[in-house]
Amino acid sequence: MTARRVLLWRHGRTAWNVQHRFQGQADPPLDEVGRRRSAVAAAMLATFSPVAVVSSDLVRAVDTARPLADRLGLP
Repeated sequence: MTARRVLLWRHGRTAWNVQHRFQGQADPPLDEVGRRRSAVAAAMLATFSPVAVVSSDLVRAVDTARPLADRLGLP
């Protein structure tokens, strides 16, 4: 049997994180720091050669996952 690995990646920073506000299902976008950190993390996570990228439909989650998916050519 082939071992499988699941990587969990929290969404990038939003203005609400900075303000220590609970986000829940509210959908604040990533701030500039969050977008920059997502790009840096995507480069590192790509070294694991993921075969799929899955995220919540919240904008902050999609925008965090997008740099990794784009780098890997995944939807």
